[in-house]
Amino acid sequence: MKRNISAAALTRLAALIAILLVMTYVPGLGYIPVGAFSITLMMLPVGVAAVIIGPVGGAVMGTLFGLTSFLQCVGVGIPAVGLKLFFFSVNPFLTFIWCVIPRFLAGWLPGLIFAAMSRSKLPKTVSAVVACGLGSAFNTIFYMFTLWALFGRTDKVIETYGSSNFFKILLAVVVTNTLLELAVNTFIGGAVSRTLLKFLPARRKSKA
Repeated sequence: MKRNISAAALTRLAALIAILLVMTYVPGLGYIPVGAFSITLMMLPVGVAAVIIGPVGGAVMGTLFGLTSFLQCVGVGIPAVGLKLFFFSVNPFLTFIWCVIPRFLAGWLPGLIFAAMSRSKLPKTVSAVVACGLGSAFNTIFYMFTLWALFGRTDKVIETYGSSNFFKILLAVVVTNTLLELAVNTFIGGAVSRTLLKFLPARRKSKA
């Protein structure tokens, strides 16, 4: 029976988890505050895990990213920006879903995409860059869509922002953050992933 994840892959996962935690708790490494939101570089280790370990590694890293994001609301780590605290005050449980589920998907789906592309004749570098880029885009789009779906029609949001204005704010953030984060996570994440795949393969090639 084949193991879903090897000991070598677990070692790489542990190293990436350590990197993610450092980026979370050292100011200026993982989050760049921009107004009420933040531009995040946290998808870098998540995307690398999805490529060099697979969907399971990406899902674990994405979930951990989401958990650390939620814990900021209760004072663990770098303080959350004002908007996240606002939604935490509206509904802590929905805030937990908002922080965790989109990040889980943003880690899991790129792993599936890279695995599918790896079975084609495309170069590994292209597959890695595409997977990391899509992971970054998924993170922003899923995160903002979930925010709107969970909170967009709540009385407190409508009273504070207005329903249509809130949607316009989120749309503007999606466009801005997606472009900025895509530029960083796509090329850096893709380059790091391809290098690790070349010199430190997580899986041994199966014998014919």
